[in-house]
Amino acid sequence: MHFLLFTVCDLLGEGMAGIFGPQSTESSSVVQSTCGALDVPYIQTRWEYRLKPKRHNLNLYPPPNALGEAYLAYVKEKNWKMFAILYESNDGE
Repeated sequence: MHFLLFTVCDLLGEGMAGIFGPQSTESSSVVQSTCGALDVPYIQTRWEYRLKPKRHNLNLYPPPNALGEAYLAYVKEKNWKMFAILYESNDGE
């Protein structure tokens, strides 16, 4: 994780205006913390249901309630009685 921290700091030192976040939870928390401490925009493109958005974060992934509403509308449209969602990991990522 130290390498990631140094990489983020190097990019910011070169004039990076913001950072698109990594996909892993561990890496994302390092980048989020660094960007928050340095007042740099941090843009996430993954589902992060556990954390509340910070002042400098923007998550482009739909919030869980919006996904739920979309799933429900689709299931009703198809007149399905049930459906399942399979995820690659236990975090639902």
